[in-house]
Amino acid sequence: MDNLQFAHSRKNMVDCQLRPNKVTDERVLTAFETLPREEFVPRNQRAIAYVDDRPENIAAGEARGWRCVQHSDADGTRAAFRSLGLPV
Repeated sequence: MDNLQFAHSRKNMVDCQLRPNKVTDERVLTAFETLPREEFVPRNQRAIAYVDDRPENIAAGEARGWRCVQHSDADGTRAAFRSLGLPV
């Protein structure tokens, strides 16, 4: 994947995973949309850094007409929060 594809994946993650789960703080949404999550996972897993395969998240995004990428990595999320100086 190239940088443009990762940027698109970050946008999908915000729209299909965070917003449907009632994350509304624009600072948090902006952080997730701009932080390169793929840099916090092993190189061989970067292509799936933004995937969340929980059925409720897929359904919520698709109900809004969004094409959702699927998978979530709790360790990557914690690392992202730490890098922003946010509590984990």
